[in-house]
Amino acid sequence: MRKKIFFAMSLSLFLVSGGWAFAQSKEHDALALDTRDFHVRGHITNIAGDTILVSPHSGAPISVKLLDQSYVFMVEKAASGDIRSGEFISTAATRGRDGRLLAKEVTIYPDFARNGPDGRFQWDLGQDSSLTIGRVGDVTSFGDTRVIGLTFSSGSDEVTIPTQAPIVTFGHGNREDLRVGASVFIPAFRQPSGLLATYSIFVGDHVPPPM
Repeated sequence: MRKKIFFAMSLSLFLVSGGWAFAQSKEHDALALDTRDFHVRGHITNIAGDTILVSPHSGAPISVKLLDQSYVFMVEKAASGDIRSGEFISTAATRGRDGRLLAKEVTIYPDFARNGPDGRFQWDLGQDSSLTIGRVGDVTSFGDTRVIGLTFSSGSDEVTIPTQAPIVTFGHGNREDLRVGASVFIPAFRQPSGLLATYSIFVGDHVPPPM
């Protein structure tokens, strides 16, 4: 079995202590997630061989090396109606005043990614944010806002999904989808040389990856 990859979505590219990893296939490995590594968010400004240069939302440009085993996943827009009971999702969220999680985004997992580990992990989309991965239970609508039950191996929680929270899914892509100007989310890890590398990269298809 190939080693787990660090998915710093942890959606970081290797899941060593948290996140989700799928050992049944190479694609599952590429979705392994590690919250301890480096999440690169921004858009591609240059591609030179197997190295891409990303302009992050803030700070200096970041170089990331693609490995031979790296996978590309295309992020596509989804809708609140796609969040149904039984779906496997992840959500970056903070704790609301009512005690529920308040979603900053929701990612609906496709079939090939629905049988991985679940749980709750520290995340980096705001102070005290977390990433929770689990299966949707009850779904209740209050106008345009949805409240879902989310169950994972270590417990359960309720999540409020406001109308402004981006909802996406993802599928298989290829390296031809990596182009200058494309929005990306990259779970990266630091190599012994000090350079960042990744086993997976999420590319926005008309929607920036919100993870």
